[in-house]
Amino acid sequence: MDRRLWGFFAILTLLVLSACRTTGESSAPPAATQATETSSARPTTTLAASSAPTATPTASPTATPTATPTATPTPGPATYRLRPGDTLGAIALNAGVSLDELLAVNNLSREDANIIKKGTVLLLPEGAIPPEQWPIPTPAPLPTFVANVPPAEAPIISLGPERKQVALTFDTGYDPEINRQIAEMLAARGVHATFFVVGNGVEQYPDVVRDIVANGHEIANHSWSHKDMTKMSAEQVRAELLDTEAIVQSIAPGATTRPFFRAPFGYVNETVQRVAAEEGFYIVDWTIDSLDWLDGIRPDEVRWTVERGLRPGAIIVQHGSSEASLAALPEILDVLAAYGYEAVPLSELLRP
Repeated sequence: MDRRLWGFFAILTLLVLSACRTTGESSAPPAATQATETSSARPTTTLAASSAPTATPTASPTATPTATPTATPTPGPATYRLRPGDTLGAIALNAGVSLDELLAVNNLSREDANIIKKGTVLLLPEGAIPPEQWPIPTPAPLPTFVANVPPAEAPIISLGPERKQVALTFDTGYDPEINRQIAEMLAARGVHATFFVVGNGVEQYPDVVRDIVANGHEIANHSWSHKDMTKMSAEQVRAELLDTEAIVQSIAPGATTRPFFRAPFGYVNETVQRVAAEEGFYIVDWTIDSLDWLDGIRPDEVRWTVERGLRPGAIIVQHGSSEASLAALPEILDVLAAYGYEAVPLSELLRP
């Protein structure tokens, strides 16, 4: 063959081989595309080979179940508001922490441990048992009760019979507007309560008694002057009871404070008990102190305090001059309904 023809064939062969190599390279996917496709086809293998750390899968996030009743304080650091009779040692014991831990987190010293100011809010150390889990003492229930029959003696009634009823009671006399709103709100919800009135208060504000009666509520005796009756003579105690009864009858003829009496501050001694019995009164304390009288207390704290202490036959004390109680009352009524409790006056709660 002619040498020129051999040269032509050689050049043509090189061109064909070059074209084939270029076509083969362009048909292969880029490295990044390979990783993506492999990941789609075999995700498990790709995840296992990945050098990036991955979080361990967990169950689907759901709300943490809470115990019933759901008495929950305001979210935030665990706190406790000091109640009458509290000691820091007892608070530390209930919280499951040492007294030194409790003092330290509140920047207090051992010398401060004996200074208890009602209403002060304490921080609880991290990991402390929250107050809603602390034990609540249960007072002894009254075994029997006969309405309008003068008692042979005056036992202190702190808890009614064990049935799904509670008594809402209000100590009142000095704020006719708040008292009126409470009385009307209760009546609008079909609930009747017992109002313990202070004599010199209703003398100044007789509408307190009128609003109680007009809304179908029950009246009871809370003394004339709201002073510590354990420091009074028998005749002074008697005057406190009878003067209050007289002013109520003069404002609302036919109304009476008998047969229930609550001593101011709950302070009672043998003289107070004896005179109360002689005048036909049962002494009524409480199962749950709503603490609505503490300075700075919020309505949600009042509601939570009542909810946490609920039990059959509970006697709940609030105040007819407390804005916190007025604001908390709708939620308290909702809580009672949700737990199946009927709110009734004391005479109904304590019926035989």
